[in-house]
Amino acid sequence: RFQRFELPADFTIKGYTGKSWCFGLPPGWEELDGSTVMEICAHQWRLYNEYCHRDLPEDDQRTLVVRYEEMSSDPGPVLDQVARFADLDPAPLDRYKEKLPVVNTWTKPSSDKWRRVEEEIGDVLPIVSSEAGRLGYPV
Repeated sequence: RFQRFELPADFTIKGYTGKSWCFGLPPGWEELDGSTVMEICAHQWRLYNEYCHRDLPEDDQRTLVVRYEEMSSDPGPVLDQVARFADLDPAPLDRYKEKLPVVNTWTKPSSDKWRRVEEEIGDVLPIVSSEAGRLGYPV
């Protein structure tokens, strides 16, 4: 479910006319005043991934890497792997094995949905490239 945040009256996002924001507001978001939606999303993506890496246990046995592309293209095996790793009953996940729900996004999960905004992603590569590289994405 989306959480809405009222934006300050003097805060502007290029190409966005809304008065509220329904995605995360990472630390330092106020400094993004005047940025495009894609620039704000790129900062969010980079920061959230950096925080996840920072807070991961150092013991690799306590960490399971799940790639979005794998989860969105074939969720069944990935959900089974998650259940095994976490020692959970996989049965409650069965309803998601064929089709993932749409959660906190405007579009359905898809392994290649980034291609719809490929040109805009190219514009924000300087913001995300170091983290994308660390995650194994060619940049």
